[in-house]
Amino acid sequence: GKSIYNMALYARPVNAMLVLPDGRLALVSGYELDNLLPEWWKACKRKPKAVLQHVFTAASGKGFGHDSVEIPTNLLTLVKLFRGYVQYSERERRALAKILQGTPKRKEVVQRLLAIRSRQGYFDCSDLEAVAVKFYHDSA
Repeated sequence: GKSIYNMALYARPVNAMLVLPDGRLALVSGYELDNLLPEWWKACKRKPKAVLQHVFTAASGKGFGHDSVEIPTNLLTLVKLFRGYVQYSERERRALAKILQGTPKRKEVVQRLLAIRSRQGYFDCSDLEAVAVKFYHDSA
């Protein structure tokens, strides 16, 4: 509905994140990243305290101009959920199940978030559906 459209205007696309030394994250849109990168490359020569990395490569250990920092699974899972990802690793599925455990109407909440990101078509038969609808249980 209209509220989802309004939220989509607010919830900019998230492409990267600035990881601060204390573990906090600042999510960065593509537009912000384009404007931030020239300054970032200059700062890399001085060994900046924060790390800039793309959401897509966060789990791979690659950052912009250096190795990425390790992000706790639950935090990376939340970032990926906010970004509209629907496929997750085994560890991320367990974290996602814990995150969504007390959420009423999990399926509707997740589908609204995907709608904001124009990714609702990827929900069916995804890891996210397994967690949100069937409520994923660790087999171990």
